[in-house]
Amino acid sequence: MVSGSITNIIRTMRQTPLMGEFLVFTASTVLLQASRFGVSMYSAKLLGPEIWGSWNILNLALVYLGVFHLGLINAMNREVPFFRGSGDDDRVRLVESVTLGVVLISAVVVCAGVILGSTLLAGDALRGPLSTLAPLLAVSLFSVYLQTSLKSNNRFYRMSWQQLVFAGLLPLLAIPMARRFGLSGFIGGQAIAIALVAAGMVSIWRFNLKPRIDGREMLRLMRIGFPILGVGILYALLTTADRLVIVAMLDKIELGYYSLAIMVVGIIGLIPMLVAQQTYPRMAETWGRTRQVDDVMRWVYRQVVMAVGITIPVVVIVYLAATPFVMRFLPDFAPGIRAMKIIVIGPLFLALAGGFGNLLNTLNRQTWYLLVQGIALLLNVVLNITLIRAGLGITGVAIGTTITYALYGTVLAIAGLRVARLEESTSTERGA
Repeated sequence: MVSGSITNIIRTMRQTPLMGEFLVFTASTVLLQASRFGVSMYSAKLLGPEIWGSWNILNLALVYLGVFHLGLINAMNREVPFFRGSGDDDRVRLVESVTLGVVLISAVVVCAGVILGSTLLAGDALRGPLSTLAPLLAVSLFSVYLQTSLKSNNRFYRMSWQQLVFAGLLPLLAIPMARRFGLSGFIGGQAIAIALVAAGMVSIWRFNLKPRIDGREMLRLMRIGFPILGVGILYALLTTADRLVIVAMLDKIELGYYSLAIMVVGIIGLIPMLVAQQTYPRMAETWGRTRQVDDVMRWVYRQVVMAVGITIPVVVIVYLAATPFVMRFLPDFAPGIRAMKIIVIGPLFLALAGGFGNLLNTLNRQTWYLLVQGIALLLNVVLNITLIRAGLGITGVAIGTTITYALYGTVLAIAGLRVARLEESTSTERGA
């Protein structure tokens, strides 16, 4: 009886779309995040809360990386699977070439700008870290193009391989360089690891590496990508508003303590991110092929069930294990434990929101998405400021952020369902 049940479960998993790919991609991403987490923990302990707080500020440049490519990568991630679904290979190649051209130009401009800023504007403490942040931003832009090419063409097994290689390289490079050169070495080690992985990807796999400057196509992609980029920027602001408020109202050492909450959200938020990355290009491809909302909604529900179902046990494990881990390995960060234990629930609601957010991007209804995000961002800032002024410090920030995530996830799901009904009724009227 039991063996028969197990056999049925295994058979169902094999027949479930995405399951094998998801398991491999998840395993590689978990190993990658474990590598990043280990490197971050070691470096945080080595550098101390104050210097690590400086890294959390500089790291925002990577969070907002999408600004530098003007939204073209966002457009590419939607348009490539859409045109693949409609069978237009020439448009796929055009989209990739124009995107690459903008990415390469942006990488050069960003790198030069940060180096110039570090020379003219930065103090002695930040000049070195900024000079190594410049190449990190440049190679990250090119790496994002390569990764987006793999994802938009459903090459997730290749994504898994490159993640495994990066997971192995990162500690080998970042830890020794952090020990030798401090924060500058930590940043530079990441840049070298990303550059080596990107070089390996290009040498082994075939990519469209023929950049092209086409003003008309670039403007078309910007019109598509900018609203999606706006969604990404607002989401980044929403999920980093807590640390921005702490920087403005408290001090760097408090941000260092709060980095426990930041890391926990990053770890738990990994699951919905993984599922979203795999389902979004399939939603766009399905929409390009059938133009049927019901077909796209199947992917939405599949994403929500997978993301929430897997996130729940991860939340429980992190909640139970985080405190003894911190007390054993990072006792200097103990003042951040309470905030960490509060915010651990928030990513559950981000998992709920992800599927409906992908739906709105697929149907080109970013206005709804931006409206919900804008309201949530304002609410997050107001709650955080209010609770800090009430004397709750970083604990108040965690409370305000968790409340915001809960409302954001719920309202975005309602908005997504509403848009789906409107799109379906519009399609029916057109058919009639």
